[in-house]
This record gives sequence, C-alpha cells and structure tokens, in this order.
Amino acid sequence: MSRVNEVQQNAIRRLPLSAQLRGILDRAAQQTNVTVRVTSGGQPPAPGRPRTGSTRHDVGGTRMGAADLQLVRNGRQLNMNVAADQRVMGEFVTLCVRAGARGVGAGQNYMGVHTIHVGGPTSPPATWGSATGGVAAPQWLRTAHAAGLR
Repeated sequence: MSRVNEVQQNAIRRLPLSAQLRGILDRAAQQTNVTVRVTSGGQPPAPGRPRTGSTRHDVGGTRMGAADLQLVRNGRQLNMNVAADQRVMGEFVTLCVRAGARGVGAGQNYMGVHTIHVGGPTSPPATWGSATGGVAAPQWLRTAHAAGLR
C-alpha cells in the first residue's frame, strides 16, 4: 500500500506526480515509517496553462517533476524545528536524493516548518531555503542532501 497521499487537487500544481517521483517518495516513506502528504504536485510544461513558479514541478515526457510535501507520523505532521522530527525529515531527504531526486528545498520562512520540496534532477544538484534562492537551506537539509549524493 502506498504511503504517498496526493491531496494537491485544489492547488495550481495539481497534476499527479510522475511514477518515478512517486516511487522515490514511497520507498523513502516506507524506510522512515512516515506518510507523505503532497500539497503541491505536477504542473504542465507548456506556458499559458495553470502553473506557477519555476519549471521544477513540470511533468510529462521524461520530466520527473517535484512535490511540496509534508511528512506525517502517528497522525502528526513533522516539524523541522523539533530535533527528533528534523532527524526523520533529514533521513527521508537523504533517501530521496540517493534514489534520484536532486533538488530539495525547505525553510521556516520559505514554506513553513512542515513542508519540504523534493524534485528531480537539477543540474547541478541543489538545496535552497527560499523561493528566490537567496536564502541558504537549513544545515540539516544541506547535510541530508550531501549524504544522499555520496
């Protein structure tokens, strides 16, 4: 049974996740004993359609796309400001990056304390802590990303 719940139907990025990204998220969720709640999923690559922001969430063809997601354990959203939760979130990110997701973003002032961006290949692999990239990713995220790339 999948541990990935796509609840992004009312979001601008409401398209389903690619099978590749869904598989990456599901395996990481199983290994960390969490459920993934996707709040923002895929969007069409063509301009003029319902879309927003960068092309990272674009799906279709060979594009993996991206997801903005929250991790849930025992009915509670994990919070990156809680040390025990941060460790689980970091492990989840490491597993996702190891499996092929190369772009990850998170930050309290970016998408809040519960939400992480996980997406497919960026060149070069990257982390960020704001929508504009001007704020460095939190240390726990940079450490998890680096561990996944090793």
